[in-house]
Amino acid sequence: MLQEDCPQVHVVATCSNGEQGLTAIQKYSAELVFLDVEMPKMNGFEMLEQLSTVNFHLIFTTSYDQYALRAIRFSAIDYLLKPIDRVELKKAVQKAEQRVQVPIPQQLEILLQKLRQPSESINKIALPTVDGLQMIAINTIITCEFDDNYSTLYFKNGKKLLVTRSLKDIEEALEQYSFLRVHRSYLVNLNEIEKYIRGEGGYLIMSDGSTVDVSRSRKELLMQKLQPSKFYLVIAALLTFPFLIRTCSMDYISHLSTDKKLKKIIDGQQPAELKFRKNICLRLCASIMSQQLSTKVAAVIYKRFLEIYGGEEPSPQQIIVTPFDRLRAIGLSNAKAQYVLNVAQFAIDHSLTDTKLKKMSNEEIIDLLTQIKGVGKWTVEMLLMFTLGREDVFAIDDFGIQSSMKKLYKLDDSSKKIFREKLLKISDKWSPFRTFACMHLWRWKDTPV
Repeated sequence: MLQEDCPQVHVVATCSNGEQGLTAIQKYSAELVFLDVEMPKMNGFEMLEQLSTVNFHLIFTTSYDQYALRAIRFSAIDYLLKPIDRVELKKAVQKAEQRVQVPIPQQLEILLQKLRQPSESINKIALPTVDGLQMIAINTIITCEFDDNYSTLYFKNGKKLLVTRSLKDIEEALEQYSFLRVHRSYLVNLNEIEKYIRGEGGYLIMSDGSTVDVSRSRKELLMQKLQPSKFYLVIAALLTFPFLIRTCSMDYISHLSTDKKLKKIIDGQQPAELKFRKNICLRLCASIMSQQLSTKVAAVIYKRFLEIYGGEEPSPQQIIVTPFDRLRAIGLSNAKAQYVLNVAQFAIDHSLTDTKLKKMSNEEIIDLLTQIKGVGKWTVEMLLMFTLGREDVFAIDDFGIQSSMKKLYKLDDSSKKIFREKLLKISDKWSPFRTFACMHLWRWKDTPV
């Protein structure tokens, strides 16, 4: 892959363990080293400790490991996640070519310190700037704002710093230090929040007087962080009394019942429940297959799809090697057959797993999966609701939801913009249980009068 995608790189040696790596680095005076974290005899970090100086560009290659990856990000050293994406590989090599400075000793010191004492607090983080590398005291940061390919950090002393790291990278490095992503563009230090102002998503007033918008999808998590005592009893009940899970999940009823019009609908229906379902890639494929079809027809096509794989649920690797004509033969259109293959390829290229998506916010999942050709926002919202079991999703573009809310609240939809604004304003009162509200509205729409 390296020689094919990065012809400017001349490979002088490949090594199967740390000892061979040490010998090769000294022998060839390497300019660039791809270092695997896990190797026989000694791992990549132990190998680094054997070197008196690191005078070469360094790119780690690693499978996801919480402590190792966090340590790498903390030190601002480049890394590639396995399986390695070709595009990311090219970017990493280009960065190495453009960068004059090799890792400085402080970066390696932070990396190794973090690895030796992963549970202990480290008070500094290394972040790259346009001029070089800045060592930053974590507790001096108030907020971090992302814009394009750069992030701006705002400090207690009134100064700010532009760094060449994405907000996601900074978030993952600081997530254990009382920092929280409250918006697509903002990361805040929870210890520096002075006040929260309610609203559609609301906004924060920080210790320096600045204001930070809170997105609707992040509001629930923020409230849990700011008012943790309200959530302790529910957590304890779930851990101690498994049979209370259904009862606890029904807390949404009392919350949604404050909307008197919605309460009339809920009172006439059975409580709604959400479940987490495995094999998210397959669920996404199934959602694509069912688009614009009746439930009965969609079920027939999905059954035929499973029969291709002997009645078992296929992996992305199995789907991607399925002949296009075989998918067409079960009743899929040309477009849907291609979209199913697109999903499988995307899942492989981005190492898409249930565990990975469970750790992401609704907003992040929508941004990620809508990159797939054939997957729109509505499709991902259905996945969030009925596969990931997310409780606070509002499918504003769903025709059934729009029709039900128009009828229930007697709304005028002559102006699409004003209509959407009214839908959002009403649904904001339902947060953090908007998914349940949608489920009851769908039921109401489908109930014969």
